[in-house]
Amino acid sequence: MKNVNIYLVLLTFLFTSCREKQQNILVFKYALETNKTEKYILNTQKNDSILYFEYRNLNNTLALYNLNYIVEKAQVKLKSKTFLAAEENYNFDGFKFKIFQIKEPITGLRTLVFNENYGLLASVGYGENFIFLKDSITPKIKELTFKQIFRSINNLKVK
Repeated sequence: MKNVNIYLVLLTFLFTSCREKQQNILVFKYALETNKTEKYILNTQKNDSILYFEYRNLNNTLALYNLNYIVEKAQVKLKSKTFLAAEENYNFDGFKFKIFQIKEPITGLRTLVFNENYGLLASVGYGENFIFLKDSITPKIKELTFKQIFRSINNLKVK
């Protein structure tokens, strides 16, 4: 009986730890400026205080996004920049996304739409505007999604 309990505990631990790690999830990147769709692989890793999200392009090894979410501070780090949470949220596909912003004097405002269970949904601001989705969509749905995101982040103030 003692051995059965040990096996049950080990199996429970194995199944819960496997559910927490999301490895090799296919996501689609849609840029506002083009009609081209790119495929990325999302890998996540969690520890006590930081959630790591790596987006790797399937066709271009140089196209890589590494994003870290600092749980205690509710901050996102991307390319050595720290993004702070705004008060407003954005709801999409059953998830409540936090809106993070950074203001840079030279390049202006940049916004990330992020959920710790989903990952990065959108990047809007200087450079390329894009969304990461776990499903393939039509160009019309892409435009509608961008419009909804733009409406949600218009006139936000960072805490």
